[in-house]
Amino acid sequence: MSTTRKILSTVAAFGVALSLTAAPASATSKAGAQFINDVTPINKALTLFSHQADGWTSSTSAATLSKDGAAATKALYVFGRDLTDQSWPTNARGDVKTLYASLAPLITNLSHLSDMTAADVTAAWAKGVVQDAATVASACNQVRHDLGLPENASA
Repeated sequence: MSTTRKILSTVAAFGVALSLTAAPASATSKAGAQFINDVTPINKALTLFSHQADGWTSSTSAATLSKDGAAATKALYVFGRDLTDQSWPTNARGDVKTLYASLAPLITNLSHLSDMTAADVTAAWAKGVVQDAATVASACNQVRHDLGLPENASA
């Protein structure tokens, strides 16, 4: 379980890579500020999830795994809804769609926690979560670029 915890702890780093930079004063600053506002809950949820996963042991209950994954999953769903419900500059629309599509694998992996026991949380599962988070972070960086926001080096 310690390898899994180490792997999952990197999820928080990808979460923080999704945003947390002040919006620039430009034509896209409103959309940039909107994007940062939308992604901030994901940063918080993934950071919390990572801290919770650090505490998992072989005796962690299935109910705890499910509860721990639920907040991150919910934040990702809300973010996806926001991406599709809000208006984006023309130059960002394609990349916003790509970002939206990149959320599905991460949501799926995290939602599987509701059906898992501690024995099911393997290093391979954790690596999948980290890879999914990296894909989301990379897509976020592309949208950030489109909106005139600085990219995050850790993505």
